[in-house]
Amino acid sequence: MISRKIIAGFFLFLTVVLMSCIFPAKATASDSGYNWSIMPLPAFTVSPETGIGLGVAALYSGVPEALSLTAKPDTAVFSVLYTQKRQLQFDLVVEKYFGGSEWFFNAEPIFNKYSSFFWGLGPDTTVYDSENFSYIEGGITVSLLKEIAPRIYIGLYYKFLAYDIIARETGGLIASGLIPGSGGGAVSSPGFRFLWEARDRRYSPGSGFFLDLKADLSAKALGASSNSYMFDADYRGYYTVFRENILAFNIVAKFYGIGTPLRAIPRLGGLYLMRGYYEGRYTDYDYITGQVEYRFPIFWTFRGAVFVCLGQVAPRIDYFKTDGIKISYGFGIHWKPFDFMDSPLRFDLAFSGGDPQLYLDLMEAF
Repeated sequence: MISRKIIAGFFLFLTVVLMSCIFPAKATASDSGYNWSIMPLPAFTVSPETGIGLGVAALYSGVPEALSLTAKPDTAVFSVLYTQKRQLQFDLVVEKYFGGSEWFFNAEPIFNKYSSFFWGLGPDTTVYDSENFSYIEGGITVSLLKEIAPRIYIGLYYKFLAYDIIARETGGLIASGLIPGSGGGAVSSPGFRFLWEARDRRYSPGSGFFLDLKADLSAKALGASSNSYMFDADYRGYYTVFRENILAFNIVAKFYGIGTPLRAIPRLGGLYLMRGYYEGRYTDYDYITGQVEYRFPIFWTFRGAVFVCLGQVAPRIDYFKTDGIKISYGFGIHWKPFDFMDSPLRFDLAFSGGDPQLYLDLMEAF
């Protein structure tokens, strides 16, 4: 079992290191300086997984003055949330460019004390299979990529995740120990990443596309609790049909090796993918989902959105079946209260055959 103190200490150490990395070094006489700013904001969310979540966030942005017209900005988003369900979430996303845009560095440390539900593995679990469990986890993903063509990057990727299951239902599947990592576990997986970033804007695109491919191997020799492989693919496309009317597509595929520990196994549902399903309602080693969303103006800075999502899980890629495919749909109101915010405040209502689910967030779903 992974020590909670080790997880917390590891997370805090990485946060300090990464925050120091994103701030500019002292300007020398030969350079033109560095423009940067930090903006504190309230943070809040609503989802079936958290109930109401409240906290604080900070947005960092910086760019060298000499390259301000051409360089991509360095960014960091930090948030701390405490939820209605007594969950605690720390997140930091750092994106930094070196040499103009020749090198790209990305790091995302997390720390969560969380409660959730588990329905077992596979596409055919029922609501009666639900069992409650709680966990504490810390981890990080890191990438260092080289630009090989305009907007195309390739390089090294590393993922670390360690967690403890701190509460579980007596007599449940998790308590039985039949699921790998049901008592706690770790992933330590170096690999490769390919990134093609061709969106016109980072957080609320109107045109272009984004392709992100990651392939990595988790190994006991590097501190993992089991040996496994992981492959993730994420494609997003954006088309302005006519003025301010945007059609957005997203396809996500995850193929993980049998034996991947519980908290790392792909989970269908959530705030960003397959809205309308509780995150983890369907869980298995292979996962494919797609969503399409139409975004249109209403009045002032209010926009509307309608969306449809499809998804399925399976133990292996050749076990996927089209019958019983999961579907959800819904609509939303997106509002940009400030001109400086690229991403809107998002209110979505999603349906998946049961009760409608409400989502509120400060980011587009994709």
